Amino acid sequence: MEWLAKREGISFSLKVCDLVKEALETEEDVALSTFALEREPTSAKSKALAHDEVW
Repeated sequence: MEWLAKREGISFSLKVCDLVKEALETEEDVALSTFALEREPTSAKSKALAHDEVW
């Protein structure tokens, strides 16, 4: 990891911090994806909002 920090011109501790944040974001994405996949079969299409209604 030291070479990654040197390549980016940042400290080793900052690189470790960045990598930990990335890992946590990935874990969150996986958890939310799993949650969505579990809910999808039970969601009623008739209750779904259109794109324009959401944005």
